[in-house]
Amino acid sequence: MRAVYIVALCYFILLLPIFCGLYLIFDANEKKCYFSFTIFGINVFGGYVVYDNKKLYVHYNNKAKIINLTDYLMGNKQFLKLNFDVLQLKSVCILGVKNSLSLYLGGLLYTVNNQICPIIKAKKSFLIIKNDLAFTNDKSFKIVAKAKLLFGLLGILLLALKNIFKGSKNGKLKRKQS
Repeated sequence: MRAVYIVALCYFILLLPIFCGLYLIFDANEKKCYFSFTIFGINVFGGYVVYDNKKLYVHYNNKAKIINLTDYLMGNKQFLKLNFDVLQLKSVCILGVKNSLSLYLGGLLYTVNNQICPIIKAKKSFLIIKNDLAFTNDKSFKIVAKAKLLFGLLGILLLALKNIFKGSKNGKLKRKQS
């Protein structure tokens, strides 16, 4: 009887949903994109990204890492295979009224978002999408975005096992020769 409880507990843990949040703030004046990643509302990872000279600089925990954007995106396709659902997308475009280009871009972004949102909601009815505009009395152009994601622990575990056994034959791991 104890084995049944242990198996049921294992199934419960593997099927347990993990609620994550991704917060982004793009500031055109500073040419930075700030980010924060949370799990169950607890901040796990955060920093900012700067794009300069065709290189992407990711700053986190007072450290900087240089990433060649095209090589990273072409070589790292495993994230796209990770099974997750988007539950909520919210964005606010903050426009400075003294900058006509930011007003034009913000209005265009707002219009495009409002045209695309009904198409996305038709495919995923549980998705909450909200877009807003805000105006300030300066030359700023900022985009604040928030996304809530739902991960399954089983999907993460299966992806990790697939990566471990990726180079194996008949389920046996290859040993590295030294």
